Amino acid sequence: MTRNAVNDPKTQWELGEGSAPEEGTARLVILIDDYNVGAKKVEQMGFNKNILSLQPPVVSTPKIPEGEEAQIQALVDGKAINKAGAMFKLGFQVANSRVMLETNKRMVKLEEEAKANKERKKKKESEEKDQKAIEAFNAWITKGKCIDTKGHPVLNKDDSLSIMLVCEFCTTVC
Repeated sequence: MTRNAVNDPKTQWELGEGSAPEEGTARLVILIDDYNVGAKKVEQMGFNKNILSLQPPVVSTPKIPEGEEAQIQALVDGKAINKAGAMFKLGFQVANSRVMLETNKRMVKLEEEAKANKERKKKKESEEKDQKAIEAFNAWITKGKCIDTKGHPVLNKDDSLSIMLVCEFCTTVC
């Protein structure tokens, strides 16, 4: 590779240590100074200079968690167990370390818990739907099984829909 692309004027650099060669940093500093001069001119003209509030990109170093428990939690939180880039940013070099194995165990547990919660929620919604239909039917019975001139039960829309959605209840009771 010739690295000619980094010498292109359209190449974007970041400020900070280890980011750009001296020419790129110098070009970025000149650009920032010119931008600040333009902001001052805009303010002198009576306009809002806060519109020109761009900040130059700065090199950021990733924070590597200290201790095995912190590393495990960082992997679990970021769901980075199978992402090489995220693992590298967290400072992992060995794929079969105890931290990775423990993270994998926790991820499996979390997936199982999520699946169980989803099933529990689905079951609860089904029970609530059944209970609503039973209550609507019982209310219709206590009102005296009101029927209109066409022979249809007199129910509001929500009650009739809840009864019809619970088909097992309708076939056994009706």
